[in-house]
Amino acid sequence: MGADRATISVSHEKTIAKKLHQGEFAEYGFSIWFRFNQELTEEESDRLMDRFLDELMEANGLQFGGGGNRKEWDGVVAIAGRGSASDEHRQLVGAWLGRQTAIAEYRIGDLQDVWYGFE
Repeated sequence: MGADRATISVSHEKTIAKKLHQGEFAEYGFSIWFRFNQELTEEESDRLMDRFLDELMEANGLQFGGGGNRKEWDGVVAIAGRGSASDEHRQLVGAWLGRQTAIAEYRIGDLQDVWYGFE
């Protein structure tokens, strides 16, 4: 015997929510911004961003989407793959940025829906 219409409807709604990253399937990330103490050379900027990506993002299952120049960078941090970043991830990123002598200041945004929450 097949499933009744109510079961099919609930299952279908859940499938749609998953595909649209809504409800229980929403995924959260946060914005970051940081400014260097001084304008870095291209080589210095590249080295710092390589470390940022290797030591912080990839090592912790995170990804960064954004951009910048030799003075400042900004973007969004999210989980690599499905899932949500957490307040612990925000603290981890803030601690790493705070330890970098080349970074004069930084801001870590609140958790937001990465599919629908950023403008």
